[in-house]
Amino acid sequence: MPSESEARARLNQIANTFSRDGLNSLPVIFGSHRKPQGLIIPIELWDLVEDAWDLAQADHRRLPHHRQHRESIQNRWPTLPDRPERPERPRF
Repeated sequence: MPSESEARARLNQIANTFSRDGLNSLPVIFGSHRKPQGLIIPIELWDLVEDAWDLAQADHRRLPHHRQHRESIQNRWPTLPDRPERPERPRF
């Protein structure tokens, strides 16, 4: 696992790989002291993550109203945070 500074130094190389290979690119996990701190993924993968997040939120809202079932699920999955707003993509 590369350190934060190693990932930063390789960012152009990582971006070129993502541009070339898209979803076939491997995500880059970086960290400090062998502890993961962050993840760099291709934008195509982020698009899929956003779609899955939206579906999960929709499913969470449609939970059955049977009290015991709802409480059981809420104990395991109390809330799903709102998906962060995506900043505008720069146009090149």
